Amino acid sequence: MGDTSIVLWINRHQHDALEHILTERGTNIETVMQAQLIELYRQTVPEQERVDINNQIESERLAEEQREAELRRFSVFRITEKGSTVCLECNHAFNFMQAANQARRYLRQEMDPPPSAFAEYFLSNGTLISEEKFSVLVGERIEGSHNITGLCDIDLDGGMLHTAHHLEGWASFRLKDVTTAAYHAYRKSYSSNDDMWRIFLDYLDGRQITEASAVMSMEM
Repeated sequence: MGDTSIVLWINRHQHDALEHILTERGTNIETVMQAQLIELYRQTVPEQERVDINNQIESERLAEEQREAELRRFSVFRITEKGSTVCLECNHAFNFMQAANQARRYLRQEMDPPPSAFAEYFLSNGTLISEEKFSVLVGERIEGSHNITGLCDIDLDGGMLHTAHHLEGWASFRLKDVTTAAYHAYRKSYSSNDDMWRIFLDYLDGRQITEASAVMSMEM
């Protein structure tokens, strides 16, 4: 971030001889020259100016981190399988329909290579989080976070999928209905994304579990 390269020239015979000796000493030309450049900087630039520059570098680093955080897109899952529940963030920005399709592929053993558990598939590009963090992200999703592309609570044992939406809160479906909707949406490879969503949501229309039943399922 903001680094500048410096090009130096030396005859290849001189380079090879110097590199050979430095290698025997457990280092190399680049490492030695980098250290000497930093020392030259320290000895040449006044201390207060170095302090100001360090503050500027730190400010730019924090600003870059903030930009990356604002641009980040990720999905969130709680997955229950074989009596075990894990929560995770996935760096792949899955939405509800895509998550449903991955559940379908997993249940049909179409993933290659097949993961030993459904959560393992998402963790290949993600990380575990606590239940507390999951709850915080649920709130952010419902409040309209643009970073979270999809948030699903998938209970493979109970055959349920709950997904959180902006402002609308939780919506609950039988896993079989969701995976079937994904099948219809993805059946034609030439369908546009809008058409896929229309097919997916049309199939789920009227199949959402009532609030009382959904709460009961989530508490089981």
